[in-house]
Amino acid sequence: MNKLIIIAVIVAVIIICLVVVLFFLMRKQCAGRIDIYNVADKDNDIAIESIPSDFYLADKFYNPDWLFGPGNGYNFEFTPFNYWKNAELVFKAKGSGIVRIDFLGKYELSAPNSDKLKKIYVEYKDITIYDKIIADKPKILWHNKPFVYSLDVNDGDVITINFKYRLPFLFQIKKNLFFIKI
Repeated sequence: MNKLIIIAVIVAVIIICLVVVLFFLMRKQCAGRIDIYNVADKDNDIAIESIPSDFYLADKFYNPDWLFGPGNGYNFEFTPFNYWKNAELVFKAKGSGIVRIDFLGKYELSAPNSDKLKKIYVEYKDITIYDKIIADKPKILWHNKPFVYSLDVNDGDVITINFKYRLPFLFQIKKNLFFIKI
């Protein structure tokens, strides 16, 4: 009987260690991303008013190929945690046009010299723009499966985006991949 208890404790400790290691390995690989573009004219842009302190400017885009029209913008990256965290981005439109906002995961190749991407997931919810609810239910997203929202803007408009984000739990990712379409 004592041997069974000892074996059960050892197995439980091994499982806990594996879960902790897996969490930290996955956390190291994760980064959320927000892309914001002002399109319609090659000189359109956005001016950043404020971003959360744990977000960083990853890149500035000048008329990128993948946009549906000429324009400029930025992408911001951040590290999600295993709990919901609030974020607020504020920016000003430079030029009248359409602002496109993409909520996604980081762009990262699965291997050097590969064209295949890693599926880096981030969970977003309670997305509001101009205090209008855009998405209230959680969305598990990655780079090639973003949530995209567009709105018409006039030159000088100040846009505020609020949302919550976190690192999705493993079982949620598995559910999302195989059973649930977002």
